[in-house]
Amino acid sequence: MKSINKSKKVKKSKKIDKKSVNNKKVDDKTKKKIEDKKIEKEEKKRLEKKKKLEDKKKEEEKKRLEEEKKEKKRLEDKKEETNKIKRVKSLDLLDKYGYDIYNDDEKRHESLGNLVIVYGVFDLIKKLDSESTKQPNMTTRFNNDKKWIKDNFKK
Repeated sequence: MKSINKSKKVKKSKKIDKKSVNNKKVDDKTKKKIEDKKIEKEEKKRLEKKKKLEDKKKEEEKKRLEEEKKEKKRLEDKKEETNKIKRVKSLDLLDKYGYDIYNDDEKRHESLGNLVIVYGVFDLIKKLDSESTKQPNMTTRFNNDKKWIKDNFKK
């Protein structure tokens, strides 16, 4: 029985030797495969990082554009608001009592009489001056109205 065991051992060792040779061949192949897989993984990671960076840049660009749009809209709204306020102020001062530079002389003089009662002679003349600077093409009419106020209401 001992001899049989020895022969088995020897056979096993031979098998191991064959396996080891085969293992070397397989090892070389697997090493290459493993290396290739590592390279692929590294390449994948690199591409993923690159994609993430590109996505991040795109998001930042979108945010920047949105902020610019918001700022532009805010400035436009502010501009419109100030224009509305200016219009309302000038309308409130003279148009409130029916004065309109485009009306004929009688209507303008009638509304100027009402405005003199409300604002007084000197304040009304100042208001007409300020309006004439806003509408330079109508200065002659404003000047005629100021002259009419001085002639009719100055004591």
